[in-house]
Formats: sequence, structure tokens, C-alpha cells
Amino acid sequence: METQETHLYTLFSKPKGIVLCTVKFNVREYKSECGKIHKVRIKVEHDSMFPLVEQFKFDVYNGKVTNHTLIDFVLPYAVRGNRIGTFIMHMVYNLIPVSIRNLKPRISGRLHKEDQSFNRDTLWRSVIGHPKCKESKFRVSKCGDGNFSGLFYDVGRSWSETLVVRKGQTIKIRSD
Repeated sequence: METQETHLYTLFSKPKGIVLCTVKFNVREYKSECGKIHKVRIKVEHDSMFPLVEQFKFDVYNGKVTNHTLIDFVLPYAVRGNRIGTFIMHMVYNLIPVSIRNLKPRISGRLHKEDQSFNRDTLWRSVIGHPKCKESKFRVSKCGDGNFSGLFYDVGRSWSETLVVRKGQTIKIRSD
């Protein structure tokens, strides 16, 4: 069975109420008949010239979840510093089915000095539970390059301090 959902959100800055962007989450979920395969794909886009933020993939085979590696998590410079990345990671975590979250998915990625922004390291430390989780690894050189890996945690709702979020349309499609 396969289902698809699209969730739209408009993000405004606090307190001025200026529209920052619209974020779209496309969620595809597939479950095999025998229950041994469960896949979730979450594609995150925003309304700029280069819309793709990231595609998250979580696959479960025989009760074991695969690791997701972030390839290119990029936000436009115009909206950085507003905790939009935190909002996105909070939403991605909550769009993952509980059955997969219970298997404790892992996430990893590379950090590039060209992409260094004010809250970058704080975001990724929160995502992997660093330093609280002993399994998490977070390394950044003085020049800003580095990597991280660990269990995927919900980063919480700290984004609500700087963002007002309006939920738009949700579209659901189911195919058997």
C-alpha cells in the first residue's frame, strides 16, 4: 500500500508578520503486504528560485531502519537566522510514522564552511542529541568544515519564538 500527502505551511517573522517563505512537505509512504518493508520519503521544498531543501529517506527492512545521510540541506540566505531549519527538522521528525521513530532512525551529514550560518551547529547538535546522547558524533574544524551522526531526535518548538506558522492545504492520495 502506498500513500502520498502534501502539507503546505506559510512562515511569517515575529513580531512584524512579514512573509518569509512557503514550505511544502511531500510525504510518500509505502508498506509491503507482508509488513517486512516500510519506506518513507519526505521531500522538503520552499518557494524560491532553487526550491529543494532536502529529501529524507527512511527505509525499514525486516524491522531494522536504515541510516539517512543528509546530502544538501540548504536554505536561502534571505531566510536564514529565523529558525526555519529548526521548523523543518521538527516537521520532518513528526511526519515520520511512529512505527519508524520507535526503531530509532539515525541521521548523518557533512558540514561545509561555505554554508556556515549563525545557528547551523546548534541545529545539528539538537538533531542528534549532542552531547547528551553518547552515540552522537559532532566534529567541526576551526574553518567550519565537519560532520555529524547520531540518532534522529525531535528538535522541539523553539522555532515558535521567531516564527508564526500558518498551515495551508493538506492533500492525501492513497493507492493499494
